[in-house]
Amino acid sequence: MKNKKIYSRNENILDLLVHRHPFLFVDKILKFKKNQLLIAKKTIFSNEPFFKGHFPQRKIFPGVLILESIAQVANIFICKNKENPFVKSIYYLLSVKNARFKKFVLPGDEIIITVFFKKEIKNFFWFDGVVKVKNITVCTSTIICGKDRFS
Repeated sequence: MKNKKIYSRNENILDLLVHRHPFLFVDKILKFKKNQLLIAKKTIFSNEPFFKGHFPQRKIFPGVLILESIAQVANIFICKNKENPFVKSIYYLLSVKNARFKKFVLPGDEIIITVFFKKEIKNFFWFDGVVKVKNITVCTSTIICGKDRFS
């Protein structure tokens, strides 16, 4: 039953991610299955700062931020999958493959972000990400996240 617990942003998300507003693209964890998947959501509001430039006449949630939301959900998965999930570690987005944008995400939409864990090799983690609005797929992508390898 604990996998079905719903976590609010304040009780869990901020403990697991180093991201903060305005670059936090996860509102709530909906479901977590160890070694399998994590499902989260984000509500898109019309007053989000990026809408001032993307695009002022027709506000569209940027595709790159959809990919960022997948990466943030993957980071939460990695942290929750560890023995001590509240030891913050930063896992960077290292690769995006086969990203497909199928529909626009607009203000008022609630995106449901699902990451499916594929494999881990030496602190590199592969995920398939699917983002949906009203049960319609708006984006799919395969990503790789890993610990800081640039220092």
